[in-house]
Amino acid sequence: MSVLPVTEPQAVTDAGVGPAAGHAELAVNHPRLPLMLRSLRLGFFDAGLFGGPCWYSDRYLALLGYGREHRAQFEAGFRPLVHPDDVPALRSRLQRRERGGRIHNATEARLMRRDGRWIWVRWVGVVSERDAQGRPLRMVGTMESIDALKQREGALIEAHDELSALVDHAHHAIEEERKRLAGEVHDQLGQLLTLMRLELDQLAMQAGRQEVMLPVLDRLRSRVDETLQASRLIALRMRPAMLDLGLAAALRWLVEDFDARTGCACAFALDERAGTELPETVATALFRIAQEAMSNAARHAGPCRVQVRLERAGPALKLVIHDDGPGFDPVAVRRRARLGLIGMRERAQRIGARWTLHSTPGQGTRIEVLLPSH
Repeated sequence: MSVLPVTEPQAVTDAGVGPAAGHAELAVNHPRLPLMLRSLRLGFFDAGLFGGPCWYSDRYLALLGYGREHRAQFEAGFRPLVHPDDVPALRSRLQRRERGGRIHNATEARLMRRDGRWIWVRWVGVVSERDAQGRPLRMVGTMESIDALKQREGALIEAHDELSALVDHAHHAIEEERKRLAGEVHDQLGQLLTLMRLELDQLAMQAGRQEVMLPVLDRLRSRVDETLQASRLIALRMRPAMLDLGLAAALRWLVEDFDARTGCACAFALDERAGTELPETVATALFRIAQEAMSNAARHAGPCRVQVRLERAGPALKLVIHDDGPGFDPVAVRRRARLGLIGMRERAQRIGARWTLHSTPGQGTRIEVLLPSH
């Protein structure tokens, strides 16, 4: 059995790929080379892509559950079964390899071991021979098992999916609780305060000419009126009833409320084509993103101008929140893991939207949310 020579790549040296043939020969003839290669736990191969003589190391065979006694079968062209789901990707990669001029290639797929078990492997190969048209004919390289890595990757994906589902459930529960509490504050507390106001009016009438009581009753009525107004605002800010009328109505209220209670001048622009009805969860998520972005502007941008726009971008719906504050370096902020930005991005992801942050020191901040057509 002979190993076919690698003719295309240049010699590999300590400094990389280069023409230092003397160093390459020294490396190949190093007395500890077999031990060093064995320590890598890699299988080695030299194989034709379309038939022809092949060679596989003992480690290559062992990774697939075969021994030296099976080498003749491999050299005669035997190939372990590739998982059906991975065949299209392998074919596509082979076609790209034929069209392109790449020398190095890395491929992953599931192979069936001799015991019938599927394992993930990764090949890293170097084209060693091409035909007259430049198509690769042979490759030499390594194969390693990445089955444990894929299992950990799968477990991470499963854990991420479970965590995302848990976060979705938590956000839904929070919004439902906000809706319930806002209703109770608006209805029950509002009714109680209104009744209290009426009773104070009756008490004032009964006091008659006892003028000493009238200033006290007037102050109590003023306090009740203030408390009633505060309870309505609390209910609105917990969960605006305008959301039941649509996202545009809720954003218009948010902008007016923000303008009234902060040092930022705020304006709302609505594209008439953006009046699409949205599911409650989607409208609520977009509203909360706008709310968080405007709160950030009030906290960090100082007195500034904020513009909120709801418009169409082709078939998609686009929400833009822009302020003319001092701006910041997004990379530096992300390294500090600002929870507000993370929360906005995650809300957008949960409704299938793309969240983008644009900010530069001295040039303000713009947040865009692009929602595919609904």
